[in-house]
Amino acid sequence: MMEHSNETKITKQIESSTALQLDSPSPPAVHSLPSELLLEIFVAGSSQPPSEVGINAVPFPILVSMVCKFWRNVAINSPCLWSTIFLPSTTKFDVLTFFERSKPAPFDVTLDTMVASSFGDGSSFDCISRTILDNICRLRSLKINVWSAEDLRSLVASFRDAEAPMLNNLEVFVYTQEESHDSRNGLPIMTHTVALKSLKVKGVCGYCSPPLINLTFLDIDRFKPSESQFRDLFDACPSLSSLILRRFAAREDAVFDQASLPIHASSLRSFAVSFTSGHSSPCACPLHLLVLENVECIEIFLLSLDLSGHFSSSLRSWRQNSRVRKLRMSGISIEAEELLFIQSLPNTIDLELINIYTNSDFYLPSVISLPNLHSITLEVMNKEAGVTGVADLSWFSRVVGQRLVKPTSPLTACFSKLDEGDDQIQKIAEILGGHLTVQYSARKNALIESNAFEFLEEGEEDDWDYYDDESDFDASYELDVENEYGYDDEDEDFW
Repeated sequence: MMEHSNETKITKQIESSTALQLDSPSPPAVHSLPSELLLEIFVAGSSQPPSEVGINAVPFPILVSMVCKFWRNVAINSPCLWSTIFLPSTTKFDVLTFFERSKPAPFDVTLDTMVASSFGDGSSFDCISRTILDNICRLRSLKINVWSAEDLRSLVASFRDAEAPMLNNLEVFVYTQEESHDSRNGLPIMTHTVALKSLKVKGVCGYCSPPLINLTFLDIDRFKPSESQFRDLFDACPSLSSLILRRFAAREDAVFDQASLPIHASSLRSFAVSFTSGHSSPCACPLHLLVLENVECIEIFLLSLDLSGHFSSSLRSWRQNSRVRKLRMSGISIEAEELLFIQSLPNTIDLELINIYTNSDFYLPSVISLPNLHSITLEVMNKEAGVTGVADLSWFSRVVGQRLVKPTSPLTACFSKLDEGDDQIQKIAEILGGHLTVQYSARKNALIESNAFEFLEEGEEDDWDYYDDESDFDASYELDVENEYGYDDEDEDFW
């Protein structure tokens, strides 16, 4: 009875909408769009993560398919519209239908068990895993967000050993960090991924990664490798061109060995690293063994100790022949160690300084005057931002006002748009003259930040307020489409 009522209500709504369109003196301009252009708009909308969370949220492809018969025909007969799948969809809709409607197109899946557990819907993942297995030959991208390594193993158990010939992007985020990256007994996440090009992992044992033979992009969070594990990483990725090491950690049991052989990473073109606490001087972490002989772009984030020591093998290599063109330093202090490191780099370096600390005032003028720099870009924070210890407009104005800053290379100062027109900027420009280019732009994200995982730092509070809003679970909804897939939605008489 409920099914018939829902069906009748939807039918009347669509008929009413159609009647209004026919009665209008001129149809809306959107109805004159060709189906190809309309589809482009639909695909752009469906590729975005759901904007609503709740039982009444309507997935975008389903929403546009219920507007009118023309839109529905375009949507239903366009596999690419259904190829971006967010699971679980905490709605009334059976989103597993997306797998059928996306055939034969490649599809991308985001699996989030943390959302599922918040809604008490974790049991559906057995069905989801089996559905992925049935369609794995078309799987192009897979993003997994789980609470623990045990949840990850359970989730991928059904399709771990299946061939995924089209999978080129895999992201795995395990919220609770495993005790160690040492275990060689962990089962791989997936074993047959010959086309895999991009991999992002957090909280996963290094030996649980899939085969990496064709990998070109790797992003690892909280990697704490031994020397042999670090060496194994590059042996396993002979085609790796971009590597991001987030919160790279030093092992407590590691011993600095000056006689260790270097680790060559000749395929790397870009390298970014941020650090946890625990690094020392000399540091026993294996980074000092890494030889980046062909790297072109380097980003260093949050390192305040022994910069030259951590890159000692690479520095020796760069003295012979260097391809380095850009160095980006973010969230650090410019002190004697940093000055020495920058000074030791080869010529034609584009240096970018982002979010440097205010105790950099003594050495910053020396850095800006280095002859080996091709150009310098300095990001200056809005003076009203109130971030303690980070260089802002007032700080930079004071440093320049001491008339110790004498650029020998083009200097670009990126100020906040909020500071545009400030008298201090005019004074800075007058002092530095033709060497200075002033830009007003939004904050430039570092590579480490712009590709970051969405996770909470230690000590941060969960922001789950939107799950506590009872209105998200209100059973009344202006368009009641419950059990939309419970009846024949292809019936022409109905639509």
